[in-house]
Amino acid sequence: MPDPDNKRERSPAVVIAAIVVLVLAALYVLSVGPAYWISTDRYGAFRSDNHRDAFCAVYSPIIVPYQRGPRIVRVAIGSYLRLFEKG
Repeated sequence: MPDPDNKRERSPAVVIAAIVVLVLAALYVLSVGPAYWISTDRYGAFRSDNHRDAFCAVYSPIIVPYQRGPRIVRVAIGSYLRLFEKG
């Protein structure tokens, strides 16, 4: 029988919830590339102001470090986005 005072034991539901959160966070970060591809034309410009506004609203946690973060972060995000450029 599990000891209720033992803080080291984890319920399987807690482990599964943690895994789900980590997977969803990774998918969110990785989805910025395909979203960029969908939202831009072959010259890298956004198709419309609505596309730009929606992209910026959804991905602002990634865009801000891309614009203002350390050089290594800007290069990493920029390199990833370039994989999804058309042309």
